[in-house]
Amino acid sequence: MAVAVYPLDAISSVPLYTGRMLRDTLAAILGGATSTRPLGIRSGLRPNTPTDCITMSGLNWTAVKSFAGAVDVQTAAEAGPYLFAITGSPTGTIAAQDATNPRKDILTLLVSDNAEDSTGVASGTLVYTQGVASATPAQPATPARSFLIGVFNVPKSGTGSPTFTLTTAVLSAAGGIVKTSSVSDYPASPVVGDYVDDASLGLLRWNGTTWVPQAPQSNRAELKYTGAGISCTSGANVVVSYDGTDYYNNLSAFTYNRATGTLVCTRAGTYEFDADIVWAVTGSTTGIRQLGLYKALAATPTTFVLQSVLTLPAQNTIFKMNAKWKLTLAVGDVVEFQAAQNSGGALNVAAANLGVTQIV
Repeated sequence: MAVAVYPLDAISSVPLYTGRMLRDTLAAILGGATSTRPLGIRSGLRPNTPTDCITMSGLNWTAVKSFAGAVDVQTAAEAGPYLFAITGSPTGTIAAQDATNPRKDILTLLVSDNAEDSTGVASGTLVYTQGVASATPAQPATPARSFLIGVFNVPKSGTGSPTFTLTTAVLSAAGGIVKTSSVSDYPASPVVGDYVDDASLGLLRWNGTTWVPQAPQSNRAELKYTGAGISCTSGANVVVSYDGTDYYNNLSAFTYNRATGTLVCTRAGTYEFDADIVWAVTGSTTGIRQLGLYKALAATPTTFVLQSVLTLPAQNTIFKMNAKWKLTLAVGDVVEFQAAQNSGGALNVAAANLGVTQIV
């Protein structure tokens, strides 16, 4: 059994630390442990690393800004993570552009540690690997003991200059939020309570089965009606339109038609609808009042079918009806809300509000 505790002041040269011992203790503060690599990490660059830290001039690249990160690249599960920093503006040259097809090349950090890999070397090296020119080019595989720094996008000659795209892999602290723009960078073995901040989808939480959107600014909209009143004829349904200024509306999963009151789904998922309407003073206690959720399939976008309805007895006063419904939608499905009453005369819906949240 080996127990590594760092840092301790040595007494008579004890403890005498090895590189692995220090790396193993470093794993305690970096995220990315899995069942097969309990001392491993999710390799990546330091958060907020400038995307232009490596620039191109013709076929030449230069690390014009220093950057740092940590990588887990050795074979042994107990090897632990290596910290690295790129300083001093290293440079290099990529291969000439192909005359016929584009190409993807890569720049990687190679870690050599004789104590782990028996290479006889102890160093970190930036390595350029040329890809294969093709009409649909693929980047080369990342070599062993290496971390992908980024990709050179090399167009065929005469169609532009090569560019460099920095990796999206970003470090996170143990238990911290993983920042990424690629599903491939999500935690490999998530546990309940893990979070991912996806550049496209916003904040997601692992619930044990799937990643669930969390951030209101990325997966919720709140709409309202602010007109003079929506007239509802007795015995007939009327669509509730939310034509006023939104409280906020950052739900990219729908397009909303203010004139017709319909929401068209643009991102498949399960949604929670929190809808309310306010009936004006009626002077009538006859009949019932209803608020219904209707759905039309993408194939028949004007054929609405009732999904759920809230029914309350009439009241001779202003009163609110509020309902929460969950509904699974495919791309192109259409949703609308309808009010109904049977008082024997026309009544007004004086106000209406709608909250929409994607939950799966």
